[in-house]
Amino acid sequence: MDQLDVLANKASETVEVKLDEHLMQTTAKFFSDPDDAEIKEVLKGVKGIYVKRFEFEKEGEYSEADLESIRSQLRNPG
Repeated sequence: MDQLDVLANKASETVEVKLDEHLMQTTAKFFSDPDDAEIKEVLKGVKGIYVKRFEFEKEGEYSEADLESIRSQLRNPG
């Protein structure tokens, strides 16, 4: 997601959260109760959770074209 780097460079603040596959598997081990079986099964299929949050000093520091480029990357596989 190279286009996210463009936004990060324009942002006054960036927060990034990464939960990779290894961390997801480790987390699944904490769900040992039989009632948690469904949660554990869902976590098996998750490769990771990645969140980026950007804060901008003022309005207009990014364009609709910047956002559309990211949307396009998310729509296309790979």
